[in-house]
Amino acid sequence: MRKLKQVSITSDGQFDSPGFCAQMCRVVTINSETGFVVAFKALQKYMTDNRSSNMELAGTKAILNYLEQLGINVTLLTTDRHVTVRKMMETHFPKILHLFDTWHLLKSLTKDLREKTKTKRSGILKYFVKPIKNHAWFSVAEGKGDGILAREILLSALFHISLEFTKITSCCHPPIDPDAPEKEHMDPASWAYYYLFLKLSSENLLADFTRLSPDFATSKVENFNSLATGKYCPKKTFFPLHGYIMRSMLAILHYNNNVREEKAGNRKILRYVWQDSKANPGERIKKAIKSKASTEWQHNIVTDCIQVISNGFVFDNPISDASIDDNSDEEEEYLDNEEFEDDEFEDGGTAEYEEDSDIDLSATENKANSENYFDPPSNENQSKAGSSKKDSKLQEDGFEVIDPSEMEKTSYSAPKFIPPTLKEIQNALHILGIPARYADDSP
Repeated sequence: MRKLKQVSITSDGQFDSPGFCAQMCRVVTINSETGFVVAFKALQKYMTDNRSSNMELAGTKAILNYLEQLGINVTLLTTDRHVTVRKMMETHFPKILHLFDTWHLLKSLTKDLREKTKTKRSGILKYFVKPIKNHAWFSVAEGKGDGILAREILLSALFHISLEFTKITSCCHPPIDPDAPEKEHMDPASWAYYYLFLKLSSENLLADFTRLSPDFATSKVENFNSLATGKYCPKKTFFPLHGYIMRSMLAILHYNNNVREEKAGNRKILRYVWQDSKANPGERIKKAIKSKASTEWQHNIVTDCIQVISNGFVFDNPISDASIDDNSDEEEEYLDNEEFEDDEFEDGGTAEYEEDSDIDLSATENKANSENYFDPPSNENQSKAGSSKKDSKLQEDGFEVIDPSEMEKTSYSAPKFIPPTLKEIQNALHILGIPARYADDSP
């Protein structure tokens, strides 16, 4: 990407849980031309002053700064119509062209039209929801980045549904055969046509429609989110931030491997099946069934992990041999402090204060002038005093006190490594979906 003069990327965020109780957010960026995931950022809510709505904004800004530090010239960014992201791009990244995703805009438009079809006087609108949606996709593709042309093609739908083809400059379709059967049309004086006219000619919709991206690359981000949510980071399961990052990395490796397999021609379309649409109830969509991708990347991860484990654990702070005597002074000092605090809370501190008030100040000053007044007591005296007080209290409570000299000294060291068995390796490969025959090639 550094060698390219212009780079187009697509970014989108996903929260770790449904609803408004999200604790973490993952922002993923995909190269619009290659389809590979090039960067991601996982954030927790405390990083944005406990405001979950700001996590996607912070993640997008962090990714753009990261790509800029790497020397990658990002000229086009495609996101959803997030208001704060739009303001951030205008303020901090004015040189990057910011476009909106077509899928998110048409999803909102289609949802509003379907809700209106439930009313009695706009029931005929249900026959035009899907054609208008297809016409909107066609207008963006035909515009090829020209927002004004895409907007004009979209508005031509208001004339086409009323069978009017003469009041517009030109049509994109061939001439209509006069002998062809008349299609379903809408009366321009009906309530359904009036609502559709207000919806398609709204100021906000037309302003955003001129900034739609013709790359249609956000669907790739949605495919990645579907893979990550379905297999690695389900929204109904909580993961700590470190585990959430690790699982996101595995999802990125899985997705990039699938893209690489498709580009190499290894993933071929086996057949097509018809399925019920989740987004549009009552409709059926055609889904391509592809051959399975290679799992070599999973085998490489397991092989490398087994090789690292077989060489021994790696500690940031290795555990060295130590005995009880090394920490005996610290333990006795802690016990003395703890016992002093207990006595202070039990007595209330009032009697000690009265006794201290009767002390001769002149004698105290003479003692302070001596050389050994501020010398700390020896460790032996502290340990004897602490142990005698502790032993007396334990004996009063009915516990048996054992002399420390009679106890055997114990040394602590790092645990010895036990290499995994062949059955454990095969079980790990089975969880990752790798054939068990690869266990013979592992160290």
